[in-house]
Amino acid sequence: MESNLYNSRLLKEVEQSNPDISKIKNLLNEGANINCHSLNKGARNNWGNTPLHISVNNGNLEIVEKLINLGADVNSKNTEGDTPAFKIPWGRKEGLELLQLLHKHGANLFEKNNDQTSLLHYAALNNQISILEFLLEQGLDPNQGNLKNETPLYWTVHYNSLKCVSILLNAGSNINWKNSEGRTVLHEAAERDYQDLIQIFLQAGADKETIDNEEKKPIDLAEKEKTKNLLSGSISSNLDSLLLSMIQKLKADQKEFFESLPKEIQESLQSSLSKIDRVNFIKSTSQIFKKLKKHWETSFPEITTILFEWGGETQTPFNGYAYARGYEQFETIGKGAFVFESEFLKFEDLENGIDFTDAFEGIDSILELCNSQEYWIVKKLYNLFLSILLNEVLTDIFSPESENFWFIFGSEHDQEPFLLYKS
Repeated sequence: MESNLYNSRLLKEVEQSNPDISKIKNLLNEGANINCHSLNKGARNNWGNTPLHISVNNGNLEIVEKLINLGADVNSKNTEGDTPAFKIPWGRKEGLELLQLLHKHGANLFEKNNDQTSLLHYAALNNQISILEFLLEQGLDPNQGNLKNETPLYWTVHYNSLKCVSILLNAGSNINWKNSEGRTVLHEAAERDYQDLIQIFLQAGADKETIDNEEKKPIDLAEKEKTKNLLSGSISSNLDSLLLSMIQKLKADQKEFFESLPKEIQESLQSSLSKIDRVNFIKSTSQIFKKLKKHWETSFPEITTILFEWGGETQTPFNGYAYARGYEQFETIGKGAFVFESEFLKFEDLENGIDFTDAFEGIDSILELCNSQEYWIVKKLYNLFLSILLNEVLTDIFSPESENFWFIFGSEHDQEPFLLYKS
């Protein structure tokens, strides 16, 4: 007879970093059920996960196989309708191995969860090329919508998953498919100003004139001028000679670092930097800084230093928004090291961010190609190039006396604050 008490103990054991298979067998002999069939309290965890769901999510191939051999149901569903296959660690190399193992033992890869979301959606969302290709090889349909009628191609837009877009398009994804709001992927990319995706979608035949349920075209959702120009077809083909000279100077000044990178990363980095819309970047940031400078000088005349904190989370390598804090003074404790005491903080504005995203275009896809050492070098090169661009903006607005500002990428979400002296 199944015992919720022993089921609970079984769940706790498989949650361990190194579960003891002998303890698992003993618990099964004492009354635990390998699939914890009952959804009553204590039978499964709060999400209705079975021991197999948990073990798959932990990425333990050995335990997963042993649980299957002990009778674990590879197609059992939790309260969200997820089978164990949905719980693979999507961002780790074990993900594909676990999926293949479950498939080998009879997992139905065509299952959808309660939101009618498929495994193909999650592979696209997580930018997992190998898993995406495996699922397509098994016959999963790229033109299957969830409850919002979003296909996997839509989910590439949610997190700008560039790598998966071409695979899905080559597999037959309908570029002009509309979701429940009447939006195509071009609408979604335009609203987020994902210019690389927009270019890919346009080349694949996306309809620029299609309207959503609110009668809006993709161009109506775009915020940045460059995005609107891209959608209207008015992007100039003339190269920015000054921008190119800046890139060449960076390559020359940082030759040792640049040439230490693999050829593919060098080319991707140069291509990414050359796509920056320097003119609009300078124009938009200058307008913001002029407005802010006037506000700071009027409202906080005692401020000597503005500290900009980058937005974002630890999972986000780079974020293009910076938020200002004003201090009366700070302490220098070493080369490139500063201390800001809260007693000298006079204001902080965490709502009105300054948008620098144009200077970060394409960096995420480049970082995905890097090992740890290359990652650090690419960060350094981006840091230096951003400082060049911002120097052109800020020296026109703030006094160029002494050291006006520094730019540092470091720990946390890879961006430490940069400083701007206003006096």
